[in-house]
This record gives sequence, C-alpha cells and structure tokens, in this order.
Amino acid sequence: MDVHGLAGPNPTRCSGTVQVPGVLERVSCRRWARAAVLSVRLLWRYATPTDIFAVAVAALAFMSGLLLAWPSIAASPMYALPHGTLNPEVTQSTISSTICRPGWTRTIRPPRSYTSKLKREQMRQRHLPGSPAAYEEDHFIPLELGGAPRDPGNLWPQPIKEAQRKNWWEVSLNRAVCAGRMTLSAAQHKIADPSLWR
Repeated sequence: MDVHGLAGPNPTRCSGTVQVPGVLERVSCRRWARAAVLSVRLLWRYATPTDIFAVAVAALAFMSGLLLAWPSIAASPMYALPHGTLNPEVTQSTISSTICRPGWTRTIRPPRSYTSKLKREQMRQRHLPGSPAAYEEDHFIPLELGGAPRDPGNLWPQPIKEAQRKNWWEVSLNRAVCAGRMTLSAAQHKIADPSLWR
C-alpha cells in the first residue's frame, strides 16, 4: 500500500504549455516551434555564409559543452524521499497486538545484512556522497507506525542527524497512537511530512 500525497505533481516539459519563470504569460509549445522554424528560415534567407558558419560553430560549442557536463549532471546526488509503503498487518484495529505490543517491531525488523546491502545499492543509485557510515537505512514510514519492513520503496539512506530527529518523532507518535490521542492514519501522514524532521 502506497502513501500518497507526499509531493505535488511533477511538471511536464512541454505538455501543451510552457511556463517561463518570472513571466505570467503561458506560451504554447506550438508557438515556440513556429518561432524556431521562422528564425531558421530568416537566417537561411538573409544571413551571409559567415553568419551561418558562426551560428553553426556556436551550436556545436554548446552541444560539446553539454556533452562534457553530462557526467556531472547525471551524477548529481538524488535526495528524493521514497514513496513509502505500509504493512497490511497493521491497522487501527490491530495496533494492540502489533505496534503497541512491547518488542513487536523486533520480530519484523529486517536483518542488518539486508539493510546494509540495500543501503550500499541505493547510495550508488542515488549518487550519494560520503561513506555508508554517514547514513542510516531508515524506514520512511517507521515500523512503529505500521511501515513495510522490507520493501525498498519504504527504505532509503537517510543522513544520520536527520534520522535521529526523525526517530524522536517516530517514538513520540507511536506513544500518541497507543495512548489513543491520535489515529494510526493521522500519525502515518504526520511522519510522512519531511518538514517535521528535516
């Protein structure tokens, strides 16, 4: 089960309209294409061979720079949060026999061998700097609040200090749920808000 609503919709590059930053007018992609074609026609009709050569050299230089910069762009660290998944065994009606039972999370917590291997894999995939010791392979929706224990979609390498702040909130919200001061669903949505612990 996915946890939805954590982030807004991703903007598309050219799906109908383009929003130019700082400009209120929305310009259609078709108009951009027509303007580009017209510019090429005018250049071809009125420009001298020297002008065309200069434009070609500039375009080639731009493409070369883009290709040279691509490895560093592609290797930029990715700090996006996982989407988060839930443990179907944990519901509001089962909290007394699951997350509110002392020691229950130890029975479902994945072994360190699993999380250490996954952390190294995800660090490579995300191009994260530093050593594995600088990160904790953390559950986005914690086990204490009904998060899925082994799903990679609920685990990610979180910087240690950030993980420590989040751990405090996890314990606090678990106590609130078990004391009846908060529903399980409300606690899950609260911990999924990164502004709480970042």
